[in-house]
Amino acid sequence: MTKVNIGIIGTGFIAKILAPEVQPSSKARLAAVSSRTLAKAEDFVASYPGAVAVEGADRLIARDDVDAVYISTPTSAKEDVASRALAAGCSYHGSGEPGIVTNARRFSREIPGDLFGNPVSGGRS
Repeated sequence: MTKVNIGIIGTGFIAKILAPEVQPSSKARLAAVSSRTLAKAEDFVASYPGAVAVEGADRLIARDDVDAVYISTPTSAKEDVASRALAAGCSYHGSGEPGIVTNARRFSREIPGDLFGNPVSGGRS
């Protein structure tokens, strides 16, 4: 099975929880992380070999090496970022969580519910 290349938009609290879950996954790899400033993205990816730092959400969404994007921005910005991702041709994969969009031009299969080893359910068990 080919690993899903994950991009994370944002470098805050949730990104710091998600990124370490991607690292050991046999189904996904952290490909890129974006922030409003390149310096913040570079600081974040320093702990994740192979991940690329990107300035801005739109640049991450447009990357050819990113299959799925987790929108890890403050709630007030999620709708705007998701709208821009959808306008760029991405598809939304969510269960109440505004989180994952995929690049439909490059990624046509379903995202496994246990992509990071845990069911994607929007809640904790």
